[in-house]
Amino acid sequence: MAIKYNLTPVHGSINYLPGPQNIGVIVGANDSDCAIVDSGLTKENGKAILKALWEVGLRVVAILNTHSHADHFGGNAHIVASSNGGAVRIYAPPIEEAFMRYPLLEPTGLFAGAAPIKPLYSHFLYAPPSPIDVVLSPGPLDLPELGFSIEVVDLKGHAAGQMGYLAKGVLFVGDLVLPAAVIEKYKVLYCAGVTEHLASLDRALTYADRVAAVVPGHSPTLTPAEFSELVAINRARFVDTLDFIVAHLEAAGPQSSEAVLRAVCAHYDFGVTTAEAYYLLQPTIYAHLSCLHQQGRIGWRVADNTALWYFVEMKDPT
Repeated sequence: MAIKYNLTPVHGSINYLPGPQNIGVIVGANDSDCAIVDSGLTKENGKAILKALWEVGLRVVAILNTHSHADHFGGNAHIVASSNGGAVRIYAPPIEEAFMRYPLLEPTGLFAGAAPIKPLYSHFLYAPPSPIDVVLSPGPLDLPELGFSIEVVDLKGHAAGQMGYLAKGVLFVGDLVLPAAVIEKYKVLYCAGVTEHLASLDRALTYADRVAAVVPGHSPTLTPAEFSELVAINRARFVDTLDFIVAHLEAAGPQSSEAVLRAVCAHYDFGVTTAEAYYLLQPTIYAHLSCLHQQGRIGWRVADNTALWYFVEMKDPT
């Protein structure tokens, strides 16, 4: 089925192309050039983005990527190669830009740094390489292509270097939050760094009183109130998973990460049956364990050639 996007207004000169992966559209001062936020999963997404924007008289001159997961930059290469006249500059966060230049890093990282098994070369995990023109840092960002500046917002956690963009009163947050229906379906949310992600949820909330709308990667646009509510829902699932792991280790004694993974699946009554699902869940469990270890709530040791995690009784500070 052919991909079709429809340009949808958000606020002022800010629009988006709704889809499985939302594409932000920031119209420049000349009303004909635009920057897009992310580019979808594949070459076909790139084609559909260019077509939808061409039909309304817009030309892509920049891509602002939030992070390096394939469904957010898979269209980059095609857009750069075939955009309607002129160069397209690609902006990407640090760490993420390396994965975008060398996409083999994604399946390799999921497979513990070793040569990945064949199922991890799927287009969901292994996008075409993308050139990178500008490596970002949080703070003001001048976009000469558009004739004005925006703000880059540190939202790392879901991905190691994920960043969002505040443009003309609209905050693009990538995969910082996922809809309640997605949480209910997948139970445990993929995350590279739970400690960092929780901090980013708090940081993003500080923008709620100064934006007109928020555009997540995988849900319709949100009002500030809706965004705050969704942040709370996402945070609650992470906290629940952390608390469950602590309770499980207290009750069951030292456990391997594999045993913790199985316990989490049983707790939320779901299972993983594919290589993609398993190797996305495994590092997510590690991210939760790492967060708890940083908090001092659990410990770690090697025994009988196995890495074991164990409950640490917290001392009453009084």
